[in-house]
Amino acid sequence: MINEVNSRTAEEELQQGDVLELATGEGTPWNRHLLVVTADCDLAYNKHSGRITCIPLLSPNEYLLEIYFPEQHGILQKTHVEAFKAALSEAGLRPPSNERLVAWCNEVDDPTEVSLAYEVPPPTTQLLQDACEGIRIATRRWTTVQNATTDLVRSQNLIQTGRKPDSLLKEAKKAIKQRFTQPRGDSLFLNAIAPGYEEGYFAYLRHIEQVWEQSITLVPSRAAGGYRRIGALSERFSHAVVQRFAMVFMPIGLPDEYEETRNAYAERLEEQLH
Repeated sequence: MINEVNSRTAEEELQQGDVLELATGEGTPWNRHLLVVTADCDLAYNKHSGRITCIPLLSPNEYLLEIYFPEQHGILQKTHVEAFKAALSEAGLRPPSNERLVAWCNEVDDPTEVSLAYEVPPPTTQLLQDACEGIRIATRRWTTVQNATTDLVRSQNLIQTGRKPDSLLKEAKKAIKQRFTQPRGDSLFLNAIAPGYEEGYFAYLRHIEQVWEQSITLVPSRAAGGYRRIGALSERFSHAVVQRFAMVFMPIGLPDEYEETRNAYAERLEEQLH
C-alpha cells in the first residue's frame, strides 16, 4: 500500500508538502487545513519574506458544496434563464435582463407571482413558473450533500420534464462519483493528509492562502493560536500536487487570430510538401 503521508518531528524545519491545521476556532473550508506549496529553496534562503503560500485541503463534503454543486446549479440556472426569456420572446413579449430576472425570481414568495405577471396562455405560464423555480433553486445555499443533490435532480427535472427523477438521480450520483475517480485538473483527491487524518480530502489548486511563518507552530500539541503542523504528504504526493498547482496557472490563452494564422501556415507548409 502506498504511503501518502508522513509524520514530522519538532526538529524538522517547515517544508513544502507540510500540512497545517488551524489551531483555534472553526475557520472556513478555505483555511481549516492547508498544504504548504512554498518551495524548499525559498524557505531555505528566506526568499518568501515570511509568507507561506498554501492551498486548501477540503473534505469531500466541503468540496462538493463549495465547488461542485454551485458549478452544476450555475449551469442549470443559465438554462432556466434562457428558457424563460425564449418563452417570452416567442409570445411576443420583451424579457427582462438576466440580472433582473434572477433577482425577481428570488424576491417573490412564490414563483407563480412571476409567471402570472405576464398575460400568456397556460402552457407558457407553466413554463415560466418552472424556469423561475429552477432559477430560485440555483441560488440556494446548501448545508448537506443530500439536499444539494435533491435540488439538482429537481432542477434538471424542471427542464427535462419527460425524464423520471430516478433516472436523473442515477446520473447525478454517477457524475459525483466521477469527481472522485476522475477529478478535474484544478483538484486532486487524497485519501489522507496527515497521520490520523484519513477521511479523504480534495487539494483545491485555484484558491491560495498565505500564512505568516511566525504564526505556525511545528509541534501540534503546543499550538496556542495560528496554525500547527500536523504532518506532511509523502514526497511523491507532495510533488504531484505542486506539479498540478503549477500547471493550473501555467497555460496562457492566445487570441483566435493567432490560432487561425498558425493553422494557415501549417496548411501552406502541407501544400508545399510532395
